[in-house]
Amino acid sequence: MLKKTIGRTALALSLVLGSLSPAFAQVGNYTQAINTRSDRGYLDYLSSYKTGQAHEDGGVAEIVSYNPEKGYIYLVSGQTQLIDLVKVQADGKTQLIKKINLAQEEALKDITIGDVTSVAYNSTYQGLAIAVQEADYRKDGHIVLMDEEGNYRAHYPAGVQPDMVTFSPDGRYVLTANEGEPREGYLEGEDPKGSLTCLDLESGQAENIYFDDLSREEALEKGLVLKKDSQPAQDLEPEYIAFSSDGKLAYVTLQENNGVGALDLEKKAWTYIKGLGFKDHSQEGMGLDLNRDKEIRIQKEEALGVYMPDGIDYVEIGQRGYLLTANEGDAREWGDEDVEGAFYTNVQEAKLFGAKKDVEYLINEASDGLGEGTYLLGGRSFSIWDADSLERVYDSGDEFEKITGRIFPDFFNSGHDEAALEKRSNKKGPEPESVVTFKDGDKTYAVVGLERMGGIMVYDITNPQEAHYMDYLNVRKFVHEDEEPDLASLGDLGAEGIHVVSREDSPTGHPLILVANEISGTLTLAQWLEGQEPSPDYLDSWAKDPIQLALDQGLMDSDAQGRFYPQEANRRIDLVVSLAKLEGVKAQDYAGESYKDLAVSSDHSGYVNWAKEKGLIQGYPDGTFRGNQGISRQEMAKVLTAYVEKLGKDKPPVNKRVPYKDQGQIGAWALEEVGQVQERGLMVGRTDGSFGPRDSLSRAEVAKILDNLMK
Repeated sequence: MLKKTIGRTALALSLVLGSLSPAFAQVGNYTQAINTRSDRGYLDYLSSYKTGQAHEDGGVAEIVSYNPEKGYIYLVSGQTQLIDLVKVQADGKTQLIKKINLAQEEALKDITIGDVTSVAYNSTYQGLAIAVQEADYRKDGHIVLMDEEGNYRAHYPAGVQPDMVTFSPDGRYVLTANEGEPREGYLEGEDPKGSLTCLDLESGQAENIYFDDLSREEALEKGLVLKKDSQPAQDLEPEYIAFSSDGKLAYVTLQENNGVGALDLEKKAWTYIKGLGFKDHSQEGMGLDLNRDKEIRIQKEEALGVYMPDGIDYVEIGQRGYLLTANEGDAREWGDEDVEGAFYTNVQEAKLFGAKKDVEYLINEASDGLGEGTYLLGGRSFSIWDADSLERVYDSGDEFEKITGRIFPDFFNSGHDEAALEKRSNKKGPEPESVVTFKDGDKTYAVVGLERMGGIMVYDITNPQEAHYMDYLNVRKFVHEDEEPDLASLGDLGAEGIHVVSREDSPTGHPLILVANEISGTLTLAQWLEGQEPSPDYLDSWAKDPIQLALDQGLMDSDAQGRFYPQEANRRIDLVVSLAKLEGVKAQDYAGESYKDLAVSSDHSGYVNWAKEKGLIQGYPDGTFRGNQGISRQEMAKVLTAYVEKLGKDKPPVNKRVPYKDQGQIGAWALEEVGQVQERGLMVGRTDGSFGPRDSLSRAEVAKILDNLMK
């Protein structure tokens, strides 16, 4: 019977993958401890490596690469100018081998290192390429080559401010995307040329490819966005690079210009440079939440999103090439704010669309290439484009906000260094930063990193036109910003670079996903388990049958792998949801404001309003509900007594009231109720004769209590 039920559950799981509704277990107690559970269980958290540094401005752990021959991870930090060389074990744990310090390399003494921005490993070359910027932002940067152990080989010139480095698939070329930002402003400073550097490892020649041949008129005709009256040679700022499968073309994002360029490596010439157009937020499924009113309200707005992608990747599906972009958005803000006329910005803020707080949007007059209307930074999404025509094939629309709002409703649109409900709604929302693809079996997936909200989304893009959500993992502890938490204690913050190790190369035997987190200075390691047979973790539990009943009745959840986490503390909010579902309550019937740490429009708020109205459970004097806290056994006795009495569920006594050996530890406020639930057979003590009044109630115990209520 149990085996048939598990199989039936697995079939049901396979039918709901395209849905954004909560099909599986939601995350754990993320305000009391660092969350390590994914939404649906396909993303299996393994460990987090810590560099030992954290910084609210980021730049600590930015880009990660992997050496499959040795199982080495290379993690670059711009803040410390170090590269951590880390060994990953078969269980997903890590061990630091060494820290590579470029500043101590004798051969690099002629370089005044300003920032170490990126690292890449290539198996053919059997070594590393590292992007190094000069301290003087106007000077050309460098490509540093090392062997796989971090020993110096050579270095070559690059363009100004190399921000990303990568190898061509065959290992012959090293390319850098050189931003050339005007970091001291346009008035007092200089706007260096943006470029790509192409280093031919066979000839040892490095060549910078500029945009000198692209006229201003042609750039605007092709849909690029330019600074008012600027020239493309200075204004275009390459951000990130991806190669075609055959290595003949390199695709580069031009973030501030809302475009993508395709470079023919053999000819060293641009095949195309095009704008991406705009995202219409007035269309169904393309909405967003712009209003910082402590309510999750994702809706259509008469605004256009300017994609401005950061990360990009290329994938071939069905003999057709596609580009994927992470539509972050980026403002131009340069110069000294304290010097009149020296500071430049292309954004402003106003209370648009009835918002309670100012919304950030582009100044139309500061840019060429924008028409009439309101233009917002980024798309809060990832997109799939035809690599040849650059026509959009798919966009995830408003799904990132819907998914994160469902899973973390009381911290929706948080910042990466400060956790607060709707902290980023009026700016760029969850802020997709990076995107990579991987293939496993006959399926193709996209992994998208969310810089502000944190964590990674995984989508199945096997059919690019019908890409759909699979899972979300956010290894984070959410602590309100007014508590002034220590960044190093909050998990993995500020997802930046992502690298996926194939099943064939992974030490764990499953696709391994590595995520560099630039605020916390950590690296997340997780494996992909989709396709695995469910492996329930409750089959040996004393509460196996009640757990199965709770799952079958939809009162509690397990994840896609059948994991129920029976010994974990049951959260206050989960208890309310279970009781509400037992009563057939619909959250929308009780929608409205409840407690200040619950989003008004969330299902959680509706269920809590029901429980509050029925007198089952209350919040705290400070106006919070603290739904992510566990509930003690004596608190549960109070809730159960209220439930059976106030909802007319009274049950006759089945047990004799007997004192527990720790009776004196039960609070006077709960003493009578503990006795009543004992008499009614709803909740009894432990096998050693104790009650454990202050112990947190486990999920297995809640399943047993629900079973008792249903009898």
